[in-house]
Formats: sequence, C-alpha cells, structure tokens
Amino acid sequence: MEFNILGTLRFTRTTGERITPRGKKMELLAVLLLRTNEILYIDQIVEYLWDGSPPASAVRNIRTYAWQLRKDLGADADRLVGHGGGYSLKCGEDELDLIAFQRQARSGREYREAGDLESAAASFRAALSLWQGSPLGGAGLSLYLSNEANWLEEQRMSAVENLVETELSRGRHHEVIERIGREISRYPLRESLYACMMRALCGCGRQSDALAMYRRARTALRTEAGIDPGSPLRNLHEDILAGAY
Repeated sequence: MEFNILGTLRFTRTTGERITPRGKKMELLAVLLLRTNEILYIDQIVEYLWDGSPPASAVRNIRTYAWQLRKDLGADADRLVGHGGGYSLKCGEDELDLIAFQRQARSGREYREAGDLESAAASFRAALSLWQGSPLGGAGLSLYLSNEANWLEEQRMSAVENLVETELSRGRHHEVIERIGREISRYPLRESLYACMMRALCGCGRQSDALAMYRRARTALRTEAGIDPGSPLRNLHEDILAGAY
C-alpha cells in the first residue's frame, strides 16, 4: 500500500485503487498516520479531532469512522488495529510519503556535511518531489491537525532552503531563481528566502536586481509586520553595496 499526507490525504490499495477519505474520517486517518504504528487512545483522538469541544457522540463516531476506514482499506483492513481503548495503523517505512521525505532530506543534510554537494542536491530534490500540495489537504482541519500541517510545511521549507543553499554553493545561481521566487510569493515575510534570492541574483551578475529585492523585503516587512530586516539581511545588503558580491 501507499499512504500520502504531503498533499491531499489519500491511500492506494494493493489493487491500485486510490481512496480519498473526507471529513472526520480523513482526520482520523491523518492522526493515525502522523503517529503511525503507535497506539492512540480514544481520549487522545477525541481531543485531536474536536479541539476539546467534542459532541456527546464522539466515541461512537470514532468507532464508526474506524469501521468505515477498514472498509476503505479493503483487503488491508487488518492494518487498522483496535486496542480496546484505542487504535493504531500499521504502516511500513516505504509506504508513507512523509517517512520517505524525511529520509531523503536527512540524506541530503548528511551529504552536504560531507561535502558531496551533487548528491546532497539530488537528495533534497528527491525529497521535495514527494510533495503534491498543502499537507493533509490544507483545509477544514482541526486545530491539532492544522498545527501538524504547519509543522510539515516547515519541514518542506527547510528542505527547500537546504536545496537552494546547496545549489548556490555549487555555483548554480540561475537555476534556483525561479524556485526561490515561487516561495517568496508564498512567504513574503521570510527573510532567509530574500537572502537566498539576493545571493542568486548577484551570482548572475544582477547586483541592481539584488538591491531591488532587498527593498522589496524591507517594504514587505515594514508594511505587514512593522519591522525592519534583521541583521543578516542588512549585512548582505551592505556587502552588495560595498561591492563584496
């Protein structure tokens, strides 16, 4: 089987059929996949699904969702295990995209530390290729799952920045500009992205564009957050003005 949470939450049966649960059934599957192979007790699941304000029928509802998920799992229904007071989902390391992503990202960091930048970049690219959209589908989630989705997205951004830093170290400045630009559009207050973009532009001989990028960052930060750029970005700006890039 294959389970996907780095985008729309879904799984693929051994028969090849893709199943996309909806609503609270999807959320139950999500919490079980985030703690795969661990027992989650009913009171934990209630908290995770209803943010401390469950309906009177919450326990009965969870049992219904579990029954429905077992039907969806088909021949693999025994993967969803009842433990009296809770449930667990059996999932192999090669069956969940999150585990594969984390493994590739970890390999990228290890290659980079060892100085093998080509292998590091390949690992980071492989990790990011597993993402198919907003984690857990991105909308209609409980507070717990929204926080988990934010945690997953931060892991993606860490891999993006690691890839960009690796490629800049390889002198591949032009190749990363488009990727950085997409991420700045999504995260216009993330100073580390502006720093990467400014370095990439300078590497392409576009110092004036790098300075314009700093002004864009400063405007966004002042307008949206009421702050000025931090010292790393200011120092980079001063280095460019001084001709150090």
